[in-house]
Amino acid sequence: MTSESRVSRVRFAPSPTGYLHVGGARTALFNWLYVKKHGGQFLLRIEDTDKARSTDQSTRAIFEGLEWLGLGWDEAPVYQGANLERHRADADRMLANGTVYRCFCTPAELDVRRKEAEARKESFKYDRRCDRLTAEEIARRVAAIEPHVLRFRVPEGTTEWDDLVHERIAFPNKDIEDFVILRSDRTPIYNMAVVSDDIAMRITLVMRGDDHISNTPKQIMLYRALGAELPVFAHLPMIHGLDGKKLSKRHGATAVGDYEHLGILPGAMRNFPNGDCPRRSAVSMTRGAGAVWRPEDPGRREDAQDVHHGPVPQGQDDDQARDEEAELLGGGHTAAARAAATTGTGCGAASAQITASAIATWTAV
Repeated sequence: MTSESRVSRVRFAPSPTGYLHVGGARTALFNWLYVKKHGGQFLLRIEDTDKARSTDQSTRAIFEGLEWLGLGWDEAPVYQGANLERHRADADRMLANGTVYRCFCTPAELDVRRKEAEARKESFKYDRRCDRLTAEEIARRVAAIEPHVLRFRVPEGTTEWDDLVHERIAFPNKDIEDFVILRSDRTPIYNMAVVSDDIAMRITLVMRGDDHISNTPKQIMLYRALGAELPVFAHLPMIHGLDGKKLSKRHGATAVGDYEHLGILPGAMRNFPNGDCPRRSAVSMTRGAGAVWRPEDPGRREDAQDVHHGPVPQGQDDDQARDEEAELLGGGHTAAARAAATTGTGCGAASAQITASAIATWTAV
């Protein structure tokens, strides 16, 4: 996949639609640690394509949170919204090479077909009817400025990769419908924008939460259709509370800024999502108890442990949710990937333990 001669380039890519969550901060930390150990660049991309929800205040909170944690980035931040023309050009390039086709089905038509499938107790999957249109019919509709989206034609077979955390993951392509990459207003869907940006930024390792696993087969297909070299993928387990559920506001503070305002020291905060048990009191954290890792010495821990993970998560993927919000109504559920898993044992009932040294001892990209 990736040659040893390539310089490692990783990225942290938050959306500026709210505060910097501790889970996001942990992802940034592991990306930062990786390049500090192995050499390379840690990049920051602000995924601000959702103009209705993105705010300058949230962007500042991301910058300030990372700076407080001591996680500096190596190049100027990239703003995804500024790359719209490249996203469109990459989509059009796939249209030209035949891996993408125009779909003229309206949201209302798709909704009717979905409800009919539900009435038959069948899962809905786009039937490719627009892929069967003649070249003359397509040209006529385009000339008439008929609204349409661009859909990626999913090939037969299986899409699989060696994940640095979950090892081998495979998705049968028959369970993935032809997915939208460009809306009728020519704005990109999440997966299209991410792949276009990662290629342009020369990203060699995509390290992110395992809630993105279901997006990965689609992104691999887009890389291949664009003739680009694949990065290595690493999907980190989510942070859970002591009740085994995904960390949320019901567990207390979840924003990095909240911990700063509580008087928590950056060194203690860096080690809180780094495998150290959060049962210690706020008083001990303010005094630096357990703050065993320092940004000036990222490779200090040498008692390496593997990353422990649970089963590959299933559920609706991010771009499908965004499609539905945009009333594209084109998303069928992707079948869950299955992988051999070692259940994490940590402070919470279903929490995952990851240490900085685990990242530090991974094979260099």
